[in-house]
Amino acid sequence: MQSVGEGLLNYIRILSISSKFFPKKKIFGMCNRISIVSSICFIIFFWFGSRYLKIFWEIEDIKVIRYKAFQPSDFVCPNQCTNDILLDVNTFQNVTLRTEEGILVLSANPSKLYVSSNGKKILQQLNAFRILYKVVSLKEPTINLNFGDTGLYSLILVEDFYEYLKSSSNLRGSISGYCKKYKVGMIFMVPNVDSKNVFLENNEFMLKNIQPKQYVSNLFINTSSTIPFITKRCLKIDSIRPHIDSWTLFNSSVYFSSILSVNLTESLSAVVKDNGFYDDIEKVFFGGSMNYWIIQLLFHDTILYFEPRLKSRFSYKRYLQIDIDDIFVGQQGTRIVAEDVDYLIKTQQNLRENIDNFTYTLGYSGYFFRKGNILEEKGDEYLMEKKDNFLWFPHMWKHNHAQDHDEYYLKAVMTQNRLFAENFKLPLVKGYAVSPQHIGVYPVLNHLYTAWKEIWNVTITSTEEYPHFKPMGGRRGFRYRNISILPRQTCGLYTHTLYYHAYPGGYQTFLDNIFGGNLFFSILLNPYNVFMTHQQNYAHDRLAEYTFKNAINFFKCYTNIEFKWVESSILEKMYFETFPEEQKIIWTNPCDDTRHIKLLSSTKNCKDIPLPNLLIIGPQKTGTTALANFLKLHPDVGTNDLLKDSFEEVQFFSNEYKYEKSIYWYSDLFKNARNQSKKYIFEKTANYFDHPTAPVTTSSLLGNPFIVIVLKDPVLRAYSWYQHMKSHNDPVANKYTFEEVMLSNKNETIKLKSRCYTPGRYAFHLLKWLRYYSPSKIITIDADALLTDPSTTLTRLGKRIGLSDFDFTSVIKYNENKGFHCPVIEGHPKCLGKSKGRKYNQLMMANLKRSVSQHIPETNDYIGVVNYTNQVFRRAVKNGFEFTLMVVGESGLGKSTFLNTLFSTELEKYEGNVIPSTQKVVAKSFYLTENKVKVKLTLVDTPGFGDSIDNTNCWKPIVEYIDSKYSQYLNEETKIERKNKIPDERVHLCLYFIAPTGHSLREIDIKFMKNLHDKVNIIPLIAKADTLTLGEMNRFKENILRDVEKNGIKIYQFEPSGGDEASQNYSRVPYGIVCSNHIIETKTGRKVRVREYPWGVVEVDNLKHNDFVAMKEVLLKKHLIDLICDTANVHYENFRFNQLSGPFKGGNVDCDPMSQMEAENRMLEEQFEATKKNMEKVYSEKVIDWELRLKERENKLASVEKEQRQLLQSKREKLDQLTKEVQEIKISVGQNENASSKCSPGEKKKKSATLGIFHRNTKHEI
Repeated sequence: MQSVGEGLLNYIRILSISSKFFPKKKIFGMCNRISIVSSICFIIFFWFGSRYLKIFWEIEDIKVIRYKAFQPSDFVCPNQCTNDILLDVNTFQNVTLRTEEGILVLSANPSKLYVSSNGKKILQQLNAFRILYKVVSLKEPTINLNFGDTGLYSLILVEDFYEYLKSSSNLRGSISGYCKKYKVGMIFMVPNVDSKNVFLENNEFMLKNIQPKQYVSNLFINTSSTIPFITKRCLKIDSIRPHIDSWTLFNSSVYFSSILSVNLTESLSAVVKDNGFYDDIEKVFFGGSMNYWIIQLLFHDTILYFEPRLKSRFSYKRYLQIDIDDIFVGQQGTRIVAEDVDYLIKTQQNLRENIDNFTYTLGYSGYFFRKGNILEEKGDEYLMEKKDNFLWFPHMWKHNHAQDHDEYYLKAVMTQNRLFAENFKLPLVKGYAVSPQHIGVYPVLNHLYTAWKEIWNVTITSTEEYPHFKPMGGRRGFRYRNISILPRQTCGLYTHTLYYHAYPGGYQTFLDNIFGGNLFFSILLNPYNVFMTHQQNYAHDRLAEYTFKNAINFFKCYTNIEFKWVESSILEKMYFETFPEEQKIIWTNPCDDTRHIKLLSSTKNCKDIPLPNLLIIGPQKTGTTALANFLKLHPDVGTNDLLKDSFEEVQFFSNEYKYEKSIYWYSDLFKNARNQSKKYIFEKTANYFDHPTAPVTTSSLLGNPFIVIVLKDPVLRAYSWYQHMKSHNDPVANKYTFEEVMLSNKNETIKLKSRCYTPGRYAFHLLKWLRYYSPSKIITIDADALLTDPSTTLTRLGKRIGLSDFDFTSVIKYNENKGFHCPVIEGHPKCLGKSKGRKYNQLMMANLKRSVSQHIPETNDYIGVVNYTNQVFRRAVKNGFEFTLMVVGESGLGKSTFLNTLFSTELEKYEGNVIPSTQKVVAKSFYLTENKVKVKLTLVDTPGFGDSIDNTNCWKPIVEYIDSKYSQYLNEETKIERKNKIPDERVHLCLYFIAPTGHSLREIDIKFMKNLHDKVNIIPLIAKADTLTLGEMNRFKENILRDVEKNGIKIYQFEPSGGDEASQNYSRVPYGIVCSNHIIETKTGRKVRVREYPWGVVEVDNLKHNDFVAMKEVLLKKHLIDLICDTANVHYENFRFNQLSGPFKGGNVDCDPMSQMEAENRMLEEQFEATKKNMEKVYSEKVIDWELRLKERENKLASVEKEQRQLLQSKREKLDQLTKEVQEIKISVGQNENASSKCSPGEKKKKSATLGIFHRNTKHEI
């Protein structure tokens, strides 16, 4: 029996049935006419009848049926091998820091490259690597490959090998020369063309016998290859899909090594590597299409091989976060039920076997809780019981779209969703939220960010729309209004993908997505993955759980990737530490993306977003303001509205505060020009030219506008800026002259000097703009021509951009009072203000230019004696001087890099890790000029020092060389007729490189310095100081000085020059140095030499990091002349005295000469005998050592021979067994044939087929 309450509830439920059964007007009319007694009777009736209605409702519930989920078989790995990461193998040994991180893509048809299947996959990987690349046509006559001594590209990628062979020999020669000079590798994609192509046999790469249009049945990695990094070296693939003749194969060759071999043999390969033995350029050739996942995987590894600097950001670790969106949201019959919740917990536990602590993150909209059918409502309730198994994040209360509501409404629905979470005590992800359909995240809706902050204190979200949905590898993160946005990835599953049989494209398409398709490459290309799924993907056939489980197993099988899971806050921190350059948002035009147009606010449309199609970008103080005023005189040209806070310049792309205001603020400035139907709308901001991010931000938002640059003599431009700052009462400009600012390195003047100097580096800045704009879009204007004849200049500019003819001479007139041309508007001149058009004396400017390039101060004291130093200086300028520097140290301590760093130019080339077979002394001479002071610099290197087995006497060739140079100078000096100036090749300084062991001097170090300290000035240097901590370095220095004093070694003692700084420099001996030729530019425009590491940079010229600056200051700036003089006055004089004092040491003129000669002969004989015994001893030791080595090799060979004999014996026994089985089969067949004559024809046929199968299997086994 039901209670009264239940009866009343049933009564209310009946009344709430659709009006088609009980129209509202009739109900109310009836109620008015029914008496109280009738109402009571009506209630009692339903009270007793409710049990029958309950049966009716239960029957309705029974109709809700959920079929059992279909579960296909899981992926089983055919390769049972562990991870084989060898970090020291997958490294391009010839990598140099003299190139920027960039890739040059050479294509016969660049426009086709962007749309072809192969081309899109290539560019997709380059986009994912966040590396700058430039696509250049092979038809270009010349290609700019370097800027000064810096190479612009670290890798050359050729889209079509045969088209490259057809290109001009000059182009190929320049590419080849560049690759050799900068040690740059090349990648060639070899197309699957007809074998009749003449280039298959005749090419300059020693690549012969190319076989196109081949079938491949299986593939395996060559285990000795240096390319695999992500790819496992044990990888084997037994079946290739699709099985078509789409492969180009290469025969084996002495010049090439196989990377990916085919058909169980290394004689044929689909990917090969040229190790550079023929032309000193390493190359990789791909013969397979990028449509095959294994080719894309190896392409990925090849990029990392040739550009190992990328490994710090793209390692073998992959972080996964799987979001399950729209919990509770969905039509009845599509949502999860209780069984799905249990399975979700189970699969989460399974994923934790490969990903530690992995946890699903569930996004909910509280309004839809218990809004499904009876099973789904129970599923919702059960999910809340199991809520602590997962992490949760909010959508909107009713899955509201941010573009449809204002800020107040969003705050209200967010509050409802927050109360829902508090009531159910959901374990929320701190600070993480996702907007339904990512609306409002990008393109941004400011009121969404404001509401998020106030209600949820959101700090992290994610979107798939920034900067665009496609290409997949191009998605990025950014930060906006103190909220970090991570890139979100799709996995091929959406709200409508519930069943395998109904998957768009069929079941095979679903599998292809996982095993080598878009999902596979999404994980491969992104170190940090936030995947979007939906609750429907975990109901019915549960496609999502199968997807991720098998994708991870597939990666584990074929790659070295390790999967990780961390909380969203840690993931966000790691992402922006890896990609710090992405923190700044880069606006795009939403009207260029059809998806973004749909995400715009209802109050916005593309007509409301006018943007300029021409930019005047500077640099400053070149006449850009005049150009802008003249250009807008044309009737078809408009510009932005004036701003109160920045006069005529917008500075949107160079001012962080304005850039954060978004594109709508920026576009509103051009509405008046748009309303006037101007053909060209321009913006002029003169500091865009040298701004570090302006090229990328302008191209991203504006597309492809014209870029106008005004160029002026850089020294005059710098002086003009100095005068500009002085007129604004800049304290530094008022305190110092222009020459003092430009020539000093005082901290006080650095900023002003940078602003004077940096914008004038025209070539450097133009190169950056050319990375984002084609040359046809960049227009340069001569500032002098603009000043003297602006009308002609503007007419030429108008023709270049396609303006209609206009007579600028009628609106531009020369103004006598101002001294320059002014625009004339309505008959009145509108000249610029007093700060514009300053006149400078031409003679004064010529003198300034000379003084900036060379500044030699003169003293003018009363007596004139102090001018001796200037006289010496002028003499040095006239005659120059000679200096010989010797560097000694073992291979690999960075001696060549040190010399290049010390003299700021390339003097020595790095030759890899090649150790010379014999020790020798090599001298090279260079002529350097600084401020017209010429120096003949002789560098003496000692390759092979310390690299021999026996280093007992490794110092002797060095002593012999030093003595030979002293002897050579002495011979010239003692000639009767000698030269006016004797060539001085005496060694003035020996820098001895000590390995950074961190302990004390080794025996070889002590022996070397003890034998040379009386012959040459020695200064010890600790190489590679960045391998020691500060404490370790200080202890190491103390140990070295203690060993030096203990062994009586005399290192060079500097004569103090006074000052605390100088004293500190002397106290740093022995100097711990770091050397590098890699230069980066700081935000202030200052160039800094650094060594880069994943955790940071070590600055070469920073005393806090190493002693290089102190060493250079002491050696070159303070004591260069002292070293030369001490060599001549001390070491050479000792040698000279010993040589001229005669061969009879300790001789006496009072003694008998014959007796003295006999004594000398006896002494020489004793020395000879001692030397002979010593050499015999050394020879005996070496013979014994070699005998031991040969004995060891003999034992190893004997062991190998024994194993091979055992293996051979095993094979023979197996062969005998198989032979015996074959004989038995023959006997059996003979008996069956006799018996078959008695069988029926049908039985004969069946037996024959059975025996045939048996024969074939046996033959295959044999």
